[in-house]
This record gives sequence, structure tokens and C-alpha cells, in this order.
Amino acid sequence: MNEGEAIIAGLVGRWEEQAGPPLATEPGNDPFGAVVCAFDLPPTATGPLTGKTLAVKDNIAVGGVPSALGTGQAGFIPAADAAVVARARRAGARIIAKAQCEAFLLGANSFSSRPRPVRNPHDVTRSAGGSSSGSAAMVAGGLADLALGTDSGGSIRVPAAYCGLVGFKPSRGRVSYTGIALLEPFLEHAGPIARNVTDAAALFAALDGPDPVDVRTAWRREIVAPTQAPQRPLRLGILTGAVAMADAAVGKVMGTALDRLAGGGTELVPIDWPALLEAGELHLVLYGIGQALIAGTAGAVPGLAASLPSGWVQWRRAIAEIPHVLQEAIALGQALAAADPELYARGVRRALALGDALDAVLAGVDGLVLPTTRSLAPPIPKGAPTAEEIYGDTAFTAPFNLTGSPALSLPAGTSGGLPVGLQLVGRRGDDAALLAAALRVEAILSSSCQEPLP
Repeated sequence: MNEGEAIIAGLVGRWEEQAGPPLATEPGNDPFGAVVCAFDLPPTATGPLTGKTLAVKDNIAVGGVPSALGTGQAGFIPAADAAVVARARRAGARIIAKAQCEAFLLGANSFSSRPRPVRNPHDVTRSAGGSSSGSAAMVAGGLADLALGTDSGGSIRVPAAYCGLVGFKPSRGRVSYTGIALLEPFLEHAGPIARNVTDAAALFAALDGPDPVDVRTAWRREIVAPTQAPQRPLRLGILTGAVAMADAAVGKVMGTALDRLAGGGTELVPIDWPALLEAGELHLVLYGIGQALIAGTAGAVPGLAASLPSGWVQWRRAIAEIPHVLQEAIALGQALAAADPELYARGVRRALALGDALDAVLAGVDGLVLPTTRSLAPPIPKGAPTAEEIYGDTAFTAPFNLTGSPALSLPAGTSGGLPVGLQLVGRRGDDAALLAAALRVEAILSSSCQEPLP
């Protein structure tokens, strides 16, 4: 039995028909609300991740451990690990916890998880970002060395930015999604959250590779770089329009970071990609239609039968349990699909064309630079969060889920003690080159004097 067949067999699992008690640990043991449940799952082999502890976002299957999908109640219990978990364990990682995520994975803030929000270790009154909220909070709070997250519109990069970490969304199709609860198949990516680029790259290397079960890995492309590329000055394209859209605090930190990069020998080239706003709007269209598909099929997407059911089997019997913002997103997607049955297919074709155009823009640079978010981590609301507060700030991240480009957030500096993320974007399939550029950016920013990096 190969890896894919084993995962298919194991993901049959079972459902807890009766809602059980909340799974989260006691607040005293989990000051950030980041842990769903703690355990100790040893590695299956030694490798580059030996000695590293790993937290797993709660939409990713760990055999025998319930997935609550941010609801605070027991749900699906898979019998086997997701492909990314199995690969991490083979590389030597020790799995220590399921990390909290936003309710039904929806939102770029940490306001919707139950029984309590996830808090930012840099300031516990503020958002840790979402939907990989617990993954980022556990790493930033010193509870885990590494974490696995997922990203359909910024859910790895936004938490990384708010928590002062490195979060990497690989190119579309580079990392298997088998055994992970879905939101939207075309936009979804799995990847690492870490304290530095070196650790993020090591975890990515362990996860990278085709999967015969996940048809999305058939879309993978890989640009093979020369084995000994000459060490030349780093050349980065600055997406000036996006930098101008950031608020004053983020803009000031980004300006200082760019000055430090230039002072460290980096060539900065202004780049105009006018499709940024179009890509964000098209992302919303595909996101809505995709979520409606998942809801209507209980997570059993054709061609992705091994995917972990995303909660609909248990909760669609009690629609009131589904957050209102998700109900609205499903309704919007259903309306869009009904009004124009070809809209999704045309949207995917346009997304691929935008990806081609962005690759052409990036052909002469080592990466595109822009802020990860437009503003600092927002305060946790005192009452019920609004839809806008739950959805959060993905204007600078979601476009690159649409194009399928590799994108990485790393610390640019801080403002008033709150981290600011700098986002690097590369050509599809050139993940290795983007990580190499990120290492050099990290080295320059870390060696310069400024308000201390987290």
C-alpha cells in the first residue's frame, strides 16, 4: 500500500455524533487560546526536522485526534495522518498539538474560534491573525518550534505578519492537500510557519512533492535553478501602489525596511502590477463559489475524495451552528453559480492568465516586495465580531492565492511593539529562488539597527 492508498484508507475515520465537551486546554496552560489539544506523537524516522516540535492546524488530519475546525466541539476523528503530517514525521518532527483555527476556517483574524479567541503573544489584547491563528500563536509564544498552516487568502501569511514570524505559502500544487479540510480547492495551499526562513525552508522541503491522490499536485511546476548560481546583488521589485495603500504605521516600518535593504546592497526597482485589485476581486468570486460547492457536497469534491470532510456532515443538520458570515458566503457563491454557471470556469482561466502575466513581470527580479497587511494587528473585539472584523485584511495576500504564486511573509520591524510583515512574492514554481531571496532579506534586516525585530 503506497502513501496515498494508506491515507485514503485511514481518512475514513469516524464522526462523533454527539457533541462532546470543549477540546481546548485550560487557560492557565494555554495563555493565548492557541491549543485545541496537546499530545506527543513521535517521529517515524530521523531527518532534517529531528529535534523540532510541530503544531498542526486543526483542519489537518492527525490520526486518532479529533478535528473541531475551530468550533470547540469534537468532530471528525481520522484514523491516519494527512500527507503533510506523515511527511513531517518522516523528516523527524515530533507532533505536540492541534493548533486552534477560526470557526470553519473562515477569517484572517482570530476572533471566531470557540470557546475563546486566539491572542497575539506580542499583545494579548490583539489579533493573532487567521485562520491559522493557533499555529502562529504557538510558535510566537514559544509553545512549538514549527507549525503547519493552510492559506486560501492569507491564512498563513497574515498570522505570521501579526505575530512576527515567517509564513510561507508555496506555489500551487507543490504541497499535497490530502487529508486537509477544504475551503476552496483552487485557492488552497498548505505550508510552514516558523521563527526564521531557514526553519520554514526545512519544513517546506519535507512537505514538497507530488501526491498521486491529490490532483492539484499535477498542476505543480518547478523551475530548476543552476546548482551554483553566481552571488550577485539582490534585485527586488517594489509594488509601489501597495506600499502607498498601507496605513501610516505599516508604511513607516516598510519605508525603513526598504532603506535598510538598499543600504545592504539590494537593488530596488519600482514595479507596477495593475491587476492587484482585479485579482483580489476575482479571488472573492472563486472563493464564494468554491465554498458553496464544498457545502453542497459535504466536502467530497470530485477528484479529491480523500480530502478530510470539512464539517458539513455534522453541522449542516444544525445550520445555526455555522457562523453567519459563512452562511452569507455560501449563499453568495450559490447565487453567483446559479446566475452564471460558467463563471467559475472563466474565473479560473482568467486567474491562470493573471499568473502568467505576473510571472512575466517578475522575470527580471528576485521577488516582488509589498506589505503583508495594510495595518497592524487589530484589537480583539469586546463583543461579537462583525463580518468585516472576521474576514480581516487580505487585500495584499489573496491575489497571490489566485495566481498560485509562492509568497512569504517575514518580519520587517515593529511599530509600538507590534510586528509588521514584509511580503515577498516569486514566480510560480520558483519556490527555491524565493526562499533564497528571503534568506538574504532576513539577513539584511536582522543585521541593521532599528526597533528590535521580534
